[in-house]
Amino acid sequence: MIRPTDIFTPRQPIDQMDHFSGRDEELNDFNRAVLMGGSQIVVFGDRGVGKTSFANVATQGVDGFEMVPVNCLDLDF
Repeated sequence: MIRPTDIFTPRQPIDQMDHFSGRDEELNDFNRAVLMGGSQIVVFGDRGVGKTSFANVATQGVDGFEMVPVNCLDLDF
C-alpha cells in the first residue's frame, strides 16, 4: 500500500534529477565551474530553498567530482 508520505516529502531533499525542476541557469553555472577546473563551488541561501536538493542533483553524473557537505553551524571558529 502506498501512503501519501511515500510520495509527498516536502522536507526531504531531492536526490533524483527527474524529480528536480527549475534552477536551469544555476545548473549551467555549476557545470561551467566544474569544467573550468580549480574552482570551489559554494551553495548558500536561506533555509528551505533547495540547497541540498540542488547539490544532490548537480553532482550526479560528474566524473571525478566529490561533494563535501559542510554545515556552517557545525564549524568551530
